[in-house]
Amino acid sequence: METLQILEQRITQLISLVKKLQEENSGLIQEHSQVLEKLEFLERSMLQDNNDLEKLNKEREQAKHTVDELIKSIDTLVGEKQQL
Repeated sequence: METLQILEQRITQLISLVKKLQEENSGLIQEHSQVLEKLEFLERSMLQDNNDLEKLNKEREQAKHTVDELIKSIDTLVGEKQQL
């Protein structure tokens, strides 16, 4: 009879352990989902930032080219005036 009670206690403990592990697993699944969503958001944000950076670099190059052309024009005008 005592053996049966010990077996019953162990089964009860195992059931409690299984329930606890299922709850932990459920929490981990939810946390995993949240982490994946955050990762996807960060990846999209990073891609957008890279696109913005490329756009700014192109704009900077265009501005640099425009300034170079203006400097050449000014140099040409100054050179012409000095020759007169």
